[in-house]
Amino acid sequence: MRISLKNIVSTCMITTLIFPLFPFATTEAEDITRKKLEEHLQEKENVLNKIAEQDKKLQSFVDQINETNLKIKEIQKQAAPIELRLTNAEKELKVYDQILRKRVRFFYEHGQFNYTSQLLEADSFGQFLYKLETLRLIIKQDTTLIRERQEVVQKIKQEKSKYDLLVTQQNEQIKKSKEAYNKIVQEAQKDKKNLDVLEAFEELHEDDFSQINLEDWKNGKLRFPYDGPMKRPSNGALTSEWGYRNHPIYKRPILHQGADFGGGTGSPIFAAGDGVVVSSGPSSGYGWLITIYHGEKNGKHVFTRYAHSYPNQVKVRAGERVKAGEHIADVGANGNVTGPHLHFEVRYGNGEKPPSSNPRKWMSI
Repeated sequence: MRISLKNIVSTCMITTLIFPLFPFATTEAEDITRKKLEEHLQEKENVLNKIAEQDKKLQSFVDQINETNLKIKEIQKQAAPIELRLTNAEKELKVYDQILRKRVRFFYEHGQFNYTSQLLEADSFGQFLYKLETLRLIIKQDTTLIRERQEVVQKIKQEKSKYDLLVTQQNEQIKKSKEAYNKIVQEAQKDKKNLDVLEAFEELHEDDFSQINLEDWKNGKLRFPYDGPMKRPSNGALTSEWGYRNHPIYKRPILHQGADFGGGTGSPIFAAGDGVVVSSGPSSGYGWLITIYHGEKNGKHVFTRYAHSYPNQVKVRAGERVKAGEHIADVGANGNVTGPHLHFEVRYGNGEKPPSSNPRKWMSI
């Protein structure tokens, strides 16, 4: 088969014209993907900030409710003596009322239904006047005692009503706080559902997010504030402190750059704080070394490092975002060790290898 020069030239021209289109199309797709992922991260940050603000408001309402309940108890404590006085006054009033009822019942049982009948049975005008004065005094005494008791009861009730009003006002405040609390809870539930959707998206595009984090780290664009304090990276006992010590292998004083935590092989290792895994791989002496970047503090980078795990024990990879307390690896005996343990470091500073810092400055061990 003959291929003419004309056909070759035509083919080359077409190839030259079409081929450059592909790199541009790929770049545009990557830009769109990156933009979408960055928008997603921004949306997630907004949701997390909103949830954090809601948590603060919820705690504020809880504090208000607790404070108001304490005020109610104090008011009730102040009102207690008044309650007792009112109870005693009402008892006295009841006693006087019973005395009056007994007196009426006595007159009735003796055929003398009222005070007037006593006057009509007088044998003489003098006796009539005597009985009249006696009955007048009895009536006056009865009515005076009842009226006085009623006035005392009413006065105490008025005094108590002031405290009742205060309690009612405080209960109304509690009601409003609970209504506001429930409203925020409903909003928080919606936001947490949104967060679940966002996190599901992250899991689906985990590789893309990791790649962006690594690119940003290499380009110096991965920047966020450090959010401490840190959490303990292990449940094991602290077996060796940060500082100079006689090295168990080299048998000479060497600065121990971190803290060692005991624990059998396979014991969990946790991320000490929120951050991004910037490296995870074999490292001389360390066996396997995981490094997490936790952000900036006072213009300096904060890192934590976790050593001596075996490769099959590592549960995170470079570029992955982790949360404080997340299970990232297990305790091993890989590298220069005398037994299984976690060697944990905090690095604080700038440059490729910032100086180590005593972990006790960053957490409660």
